[in-house]
Amino acid sequence: MVLVLQAETKVVSQTVVHYSGLHAAVLVLLVLAAFRITKLFTPPEEVPTEKPQLEKGTMYLVKGRDVERSYSLFADWFGKNATGLIITRKNPPRVKTVYNLSAAPALWLSQKDDENVLYPTQLHKLSYIISEAVFDQKDPVILLDGLEYLIVHNKFEPVLKQLYIIREVLSRHGGIMLIPVDPEAFSEKEMGFLEKESVSI
Repeated sequence: MVLVLQAETKVVSQTVVHYSGLHAAVLVLLVLAAFRITKLFTPPEEVPTEKPQLEKGTMYLVKGRDVERSYSLFADWFGKNATGLIITRKNPPRVKTVYNLSAAPALWLSQKDDENVLYPTQLHKLSYIISEAVFDQKDPVILLDGLEYLIVHNKFEPVLKQLYIIREVLSRHGGIMLIPVDPEAFSEKEMGFLEKESVSI
């Protein structure tokens, strides 16, 4: 009788061990699945929707792949002061239509022979035009959408030197400059140089 009970106890205990092991394996799989699902469906970190308070005499790096934020900041400032300049890689008439900026003067960074075109290799002319905009207008906002394009045609250092000049003009005479930048398009060293000359937002 004792032997039978011991045998039954052994079978039961083995069965419990078998089921508990299976149960643990199922739990592990469920936890892993939940982790993966959570990882897949967790929304990305929210980008702050509050717009920064722009200060006169400052050059800003507007970081991110999406240039919409830069145009939105430009439109806000231009709407208040009605002074500024857009320098863009996009078609200016289309930009003005999309962002409701029909009154804003715009130059097209391009190699096309067209009206209001600024060739990417004309860095000195770029600095001159921006300086004139700052001298002639009260509290202008300048949007330079095409920094990577300028660097492709001129290398990094020549473009950086012109930014030095532009930053000094801004700091002395006022005005705001917005430069949309995708940090992934630059090396860490290059981003370091750009950040020294500007404020990142």
